[in-house]
Amino acid sequence: MSESPIAVTRLDDGAIWRVAFGSGRGNILDGVTLEALGDVFSMAQTAAHLKAVCLEGSGRHFSFGASVEEHLPHAVDDMLGRFHRLVLSMVESDVVVLGAVRGQCLGGGLEVVT
Repeated sequence: MSESPIAVTRLDDGAIWRVAFGSGRGNILDGVTLEALGDVFSMAQTAAHLKAVCLEGSGRHFSFGASVEEHLPHAVDDMLGRFHRLVLSMVESDVVVLGAVRGQCLGGGLEVVT
């Protein structure tokens, strides 16, 4: 079993979740990372005391964007579906979503924080 691409730290008695995502250089938003971030927002729907989720990239940069490999013709529909589900789950969430952007924030990474 692989390690999760996200780490959730609960702050202020669970009122704020600090969600650091990615691994390796650039915190690429691949399918596994998109699904894991989506799971955070699914859990947020039932977290009674949660007020805000703060997203941040692990390491020096927020994100270099979506996976180039997953933009290839055989995979792009699946990747776009996962990305759209993540964005919708963020928009439909009852909590404030913050982005702590350090370093570079490109492509899909910029779409996540706007």
